[in-house]
Amino acid sequence: MMKKNVKMANVIAPMIWLCVLLICACSQQEYDVGVSLPDEVTNRDAQRFVEALKASTDQQPVFQTLTKDKQVFFEDIRLCNSSMHGMVFIVPFGNEGAEMISGALYYPVGFTQLDNECVELNNKLKSPQVVTAETLNNDIPITQRFLYSNDFTILSDKGLQVDDGLKAYEFLKDSMMQLTQEQLPRTRFENPYTEGAKAVFKFSYTSSYMGTPDGNCHGVKHSTIEEWAKEALWRSDIPPSYCKVEKEWYENKIVIVIDCDILYRKCPDPRDFAMHYSKMLQQVAIEHWINMIVQVTYQIHGTYRLGWGGGTGGSTGEHKPKPSDGPYADNYASGVIPKNAIPEECDSLPYSNKAKSAMKEMLDSLFSLKPYKGAKYNYIDFSQYKKIIKEHGNIEHASAVEVYDDNRHYMVEPEKGGLSDRAKYHYGPYTKYIIHNHPNFTPPSAKDLLNLCLAAASPECTNICGSVVFIDENTYYALIINDRNKAATMFKEIENEVDDTTNDFKLDGKCGEVLRQYEHISTFKSSNETAIARLSTIINHFDGGISIVKCHIKDKSDYTTYGSEKISYKPIKC
Repeated sequence: MMKKNVKMANVIAPMIWLCVLLICACSQQEYDVGVSLPDEVTNRDAQRFVEALKASTDQQPVFQTLTKDKQVFFEDIRLCNSSMHGMVFIVPFGNEGAEMISGALYYPVGFTQLDNECVELNNKLKSPQVVTAETLNNDIPITQRFLYSNDFTILSDKGLQVDDGLKAYEFLKDSMMQLTQEQLPRTRFENPYTEGAKAVFKFSYTSSYMGTPDGNCHGVKHSTIEEWAKEALWRSDIPPSYCKVEKEWYENKIVIVIDCDILYRKCPDPRDFAMHYSKMLQQVAIEHWINMIVQVTYQIHGTYRLGWGGGTGGSTGEHKPKPSDGPYADNYASGVIPKNAIPEECDSLPYSNKAKSAMKEMLDSLFSLKPYKGAKYNYIDFSQYKKIIKEHGNIEHASAVEVYDDNRHYMVEPEKGGLSDRAKYHYGPYTKYIIHNHPNFTPPSAKDLLNLCLAAASPECTNICGSVVFIDENTYYALIINDRNKAATMFKEIENEVDDTTNDFKLDGKCGEVLRQYEHISTFKSSNETAIARLSTIINHFDGGISIVKCHIKDKSDYTTYGSEKISYKPIKC
């Protein structure tokens, strides 16, 4: 009897395990059906999402339940960085058999932040947020609804059919609406009795990488966003030292606290400042190839002025940033109406032909450089310099071109700067000109002008004649010294006038005062022309003896000199 029971156990036990294995296999097969990617889908973000879903076994049944009787628009899945979710997959869906998108799953995914503003996904999905027209109106705070509506507007702009209810808050783009006290978000208490009346601005955002695809997942560190927020304050004419810039205590929002008296002196309406500042923040992000969609909410702590209550508004960045985008965007707060373009007027630019000839000589020299290994420096040709820029164009590289007794030109291997730092470079008695790139593709900066004036004022740099900014294969700018003594004299005037963080003129200095005085004639639709007009205004004001020249090479080299009229300061070109 004992032997019989043992034999039966030997038969039954494997059968039980076989059943368990079959059940697990069937169960696994059922889940795999729901997470397989259609063959025709080429979207890399969709592939990343499916990889993460397959690795997150706890989320597979959740995903299948939420998408039952639904079709998932895999080709339109998007991975982005959000102040609400961190790194998040946006997974649009619609009813099965329908072509209209009726909602999306917002699937946060775990990640490790890397040093180069990239992230490494760990493929651990967290519980998703389901967004439909109903949940958008009832469950999501109004201070975030624009961001969600904008996600669906992006899908609509691609030609997809989207439920209008999902785009209901797109009306907040570039506008503000008043909020009740109940609608305003929680905030740390700012005591107006001890600290004075404060304006508190909160910025929720989503961001995505807009540069050349490189196979990486991009996600900006919050500390970097804070630095951009401070830079945007400088560009909004408010020194960050006058404000508090911090992270929201329970979310990744950017919070800026400004004394109402300071804010009022710069902008009489907090709504105008909120929209203007949002644009400045987006411009800073664009320069780093990041597209930021922003919803800003403001509220006032303490009684200040009638109408200064609280409100919210949204602002979108450029979906397709262009190389011409620069730091001088249209000013929403100033009321300045941008003009079309800098007018052509050669008679008022006496140094124009001389400056063009000098730049042509520089470029001819640049294109004919030969590599050479010297005792102290390694010298390269221009193709090697361009290769360095192509591989590491997100930082600045500066190099000196030297002329020795043999009258040959040699380019020193470039020095490099950080992501936003100006690259340092060697120059001395043999330096003919300096060349460097601008990662944000902008014209010469105030810092470039200052450095050239410093070289002109140096008794050692007797041969230097200018500075070249490399934009791309076909576009170059140059600052040309027409009168060395005047350039040296201007150095004394602007020596302490340039901000080391922004590379622009200080807002509270004498150059800032000059630029404010002539702001009405120095604003153009092209941000690059506005930057050039500002620089030429300062050169004219101090009689600096320097010309700004641009060369664009298409079928032939086309040179343009920029300056301003001596008395009226009107920007002109030739």
